[in-house]
Amino acid sequence: MFEDVLEAFLKKGEKITVNSVSTHMGVSKSTIRNWGGSPLIAEYKRKQNLQRVDQELEDIHKRVDELVHHHKGPITSKEFYETLGVNRRMVWRKAPELTLVIREELRKKNREAKSTYGGVHKHDVIEY
Repeated sequence: MFEDVLEAFLKKGEKITVNSVSTHMGVSKSTIRNWGGSPLIAEYKRKQNLQRVDQELEDIHKRVDELVHHHKGPITSKEFYETLGVNRRMVWRKAPELTLVIREELRKKNREAKSTYGGVHKHDVIEY
């Protein structure tokens, strides 16, 4: 009974809470708890959070690819993350392997840009 409702919530992307499940089922929150539904709801909340994080990371990965392939010239890590619209620390916490991919892509991109544009790379400039 609970699982069918929770599966439907997952598929539709509706936020899973005791309140939302009780409203959907037409019973009180206390009834849900008395029926032992809270642990199952908590499990499905975790599943939903994992799905959300996976989707966020997939979206970030797509934006990384787009940015690397469409940006002209060199780009700093700071500029890259700002343009991407995400915080590097957040990406590191959720998917450290993605920060490694980004770092390597930036290195390749900046080497290509340096040789293509032939000018002075701003990291090569020493300010006094």
